[in-house]
Amino acid sequence: MTDHSIVERTIDFSGLFESEVLTELLLRYYKHPLADDKEFRNNLLEAATGALRHAAAGMKLIDSLPAMKTNFIVAIWYSEGVSISTDDQDIPTEMMLERKAWLERIQRLIPSCFQEPEE
Repeated sequence: MTDHSIVERTIDFSGLFESEVLTELLLRYYKHPLADDKEFRNNLLEAATGALRHAAAGMKLIDSLPAMKTNFIVAIWYSEGVSISTDDQDIPTEMMLERKAWLERIQRLIPSCFQEPEE
């Protein structure tokens, strides 16, 4: 295994086709209301890649995870959270509630992504 951190390896992953597939699967399987919107998926992936770059520079995205251990799912989750918090004036209430519910589902159903991995 290389000496690269989790976040550095995840940045590499984010440039692969497989990251697009994983993004779509996360949105569809966990019933995100915009899962069918290709432009939304692409923008979310781009935002997550940006979040990963910030984490690689030392910015913690979530309190429970060191920046250098940020994974792809946390980056997607974080980016969606930022998106709805900055766009909340433009999002209809029902859509906002559905998007917040998606964030809660992800955190509840795959909690290990939000914890520091054991080595």
